[in-house]
Amino acid sequence: MYKRTDRKWPLYLSWIIIFPCVLVITLFFKIENTNFYGIAETREIEVNLENPVEIERIHVVEGQSIEKGQLLVDLNNPELMLKINQVSHQLAQIKAQKGFNHEELKSKIGNISKSMW
Repeated sequence: MYKRTDRKWPLYLSWIIIFPCVLVITLFFKIENTNFYGIAETREIEVNLENPVEIERIHVVEGQSIEKGQLLVDLNNPELMLKINQVSHQLAQIKAQKGFNHEELKSKIGNISKSMW
């Protein structure tokens, strides 16, 4: 018959060598620092205006949470203020002209009514 020899000792020897190696590699990677430092994405919105403006006051700080409709900055547009003053002056002139025309019409009506009687 067939005589069987015990050849399992190389298998046991390989397990005895491989197991400590795997154990050392596993422990080495567990000791490694797993901290991550990075920059998180934020939604930044760029505002473009037709005319140059001056920033008068900023109401928020970097990293602060904001809500819809919250005032972020106060802006001043010198050109806009100049236009507002010009339109206000024109409106005052028109009102004065209207008042003058109204008084002039009253005077003419009074003169016509006197001449008719």
